[in-house]
Amino acid sequence: MAWSGTKDAKIQRMEPRPPGVTAPVTPVEVETSLTDLKRRVYLAGYTVAGLAAGTAWRWNRPGGAAEAFNLVTLPLLVFLFAALILLLLVRPASLRICERAAFFGTALYMLARLAHALFVVGWDTPVTIAIASFSHWMPAVMMLAFLVWPVRQAFVASSIYYVMTLLMVGGYLLFQRQSTLSLNVLLQQFVFANGVYLVLFYVLATARERYARFEAIAEWWNQLAHTDELTGVSNRRQLYADLKRELTRAQRSGRPFSLILFDIDHFKDVNDTHGHAAGDEVLKSISHVTRAQLRQNDLLGRWGGEEFLILAVDADSAEAGTLAERLRRSIEQSTLGPVSRVTASFGVATFCPQDSEDDLIRRTDAALYKAKEGGRNRVVVAPSPAEPARTVHG
Repeated sequence: MAWSGTKDAKIQRMEPRPPGVTAPVTPVEVETSLTDLKRRVYLAGYTVAGLAAGTAWRWNRPGGAAEAFNLVTLPLLVFLFAALILLLLVRPASLRICERAAFFGTALYMLARLAHALFVVGWDTPVTIAIASFSHWMPAVMMLAFLVWPVRQAFVASSIYYVMTLLMVGGYLLFQRQSTLSLNVLLQQFVFANGVYLVLFYVLATARERYARFEAIAEWWNQLAHTDELTGVSNRRQLYADLKRELTRAQRSGRPFSLILFDIDHFKDVNDTHGHAAGDEVLKSISHVTRAQLRQNDLLGRWGGEEFLILAVDADSAEAGTLAERLRRSIEQSTLGPVSRVTASFGVATFCPQDSEDDLIRRTDAALYKAKEGGRNRVVVAPSPAEPARTVHG
């Protein structure tokens, strides 16, 4: 029996882990989950924004330049958010279009409002009120940019937005002679504060992006350390950890569990006759066939070479023997890659209270040895320390 693992060539895409083993979250699953979350948040946000704009327009009193501006722009905002809500409901895949439209629509409205307050309203309504209102919303628009685009693109979009407000404020300070000292100070504080917000958002977004990248790398290395590269099932390191956990649980609860160790018969002949690529296909196919027969809580891993180990949770010797026989028949009846017929020998052992990890593995291995010694393509169930071994199939 071969105990050495295969040599690693290069990193390949991992296949799903077996039933009962929580697979690492893939980037695709993360992206899908994030997209769905953003869609729900945008639907709620667009609804609130549309209602707020509609309410402000409904209670807007005619008369004055500021009110005239709201009478024109607020209905446009209501229409924009209503259209975005409808588009997200009808075509969920239009999320990117909707979030960009929301950013540009909101940014243009805020810039138009600032320009109107500075250069049109004048002293009809205090400019300080308009500046104070705008200063509350400008960071929100910048934050929206970092939700819509990657960090660098978001920083460019936010910088353009900030520079446009800077030009407006600078023009007002240069050409408006009526401005007071307090208003000038307010405008300077407005420019400085939003510049700080821009830099802060960029730093936080960059840190978040790097953290996510490092976390993905760490998860990838963790998966590589505990997953067999070829078959996608647990490797020997992970199986040892799972075995220790199950043994501790069984010692505390008294519930049974069994080990099933099986070895592909004459696997060297497969490699010699069909080549190592065909042998790899056989190993992958056997892992798929085996996973299809396991229960939800059972754990499968590659023990080494052509050997696989199964932790049959909550299974006594009879149940584990039945499972092993079912697997033996499935392998024998399956066409595995380019090889028309492959068989396997199985050893089964059930946990006893006095067992350590090594004891249980040793008894399982001894049962497998008896299966191979007895003619292969059979299941042998290891006895408890006081019982003889029995053959389920032979």
